[in-house]
Amino acid sequence: IILIVEDSGDLRNYLKSVFQTYYEVYTAADGNEGLKIAELKLPDLIISDIMMPEIDGIELCAQVKKKMSTSHIPVILLTAKADIEHKIKGTETGADAYIEKPFNEKYLIAVVENLISQREKLRKKYSESLNTGDSVDTVNTTDKKFVTKTLQIIKEKMSNPEFTVEILAKELGMSRTQLFRKFKVMFDINPNELIRSERLKFARKLLIEKEYNVNEVADRSGFSSTSYFITSFKKYFGETPNKFVQKHKNHKN
Repeated sequence: IILIVEDSGDLRNYLKSVFQTYYEVYTAADGNEGLKIAELKLPDLIISDIMMPEIDGIELCAQVKKKMSTSHIPVILLTAKADIEHKIKGTETGADAYIEKPFNEKYLIAVVENLISQREKLRKKYSESLNTGDSVDTVNTTDKKFVTKTLQIIKEKMSNPEFTVEILAKELGMSRTQLFRKFKVMFDINPNELIRSERLKFARKLLIEKEYNVNEVADRSGFSSTSYFITSFKKYFGETPNKFVQKHKNHKN
């Protein structure tokens, strides 16, 4: 999904024609409309002119990058060739690329494809970090805050079997749809999968500590039933909790 924000109708329609064969394209005639569409559709990339009335491209980029729901979205700014001051301001607000007017169509397409490819590589990297429990090294501070806060909320509330994605989204100040889209773009998983995996990793830790039996571990990890916990544990780790405990015990001996 690509969002084009451009106050010139001719240029806006031209840009749409360039990308609509390969992407789902949304357009906005000004920064205000662009921000609303960005939060509603959560595009994979935004192309915005810098010079626009009211909210210009610099401010649009700044707001996109500071909002937790949209901070991951790459932003390309269209700028005049000698507009150094705006380039500096745009860089400070987190713009990912600049295209100077008049631009070459093939070059613009190449930049878009490159940024989307980079996003896919980051998605794989972030997903692997979540699976291994390593720190997720994000490209901007707002995404880092999002990951940290998300994991913190899950760890604090996962013992409650009634903890849901809806509660997580509310705690993060996002809608359920925004949260699912953010997770899909950043990690290629849904929030339910992360909640379940964090519960299972916590359960594994409890089993290693040997302070609780399987029923108690299931309860403390937020699973609604022991049978569901056992099934989930086996699917995630490749063995039942009892086999895991026995193997760990033998390994210790």
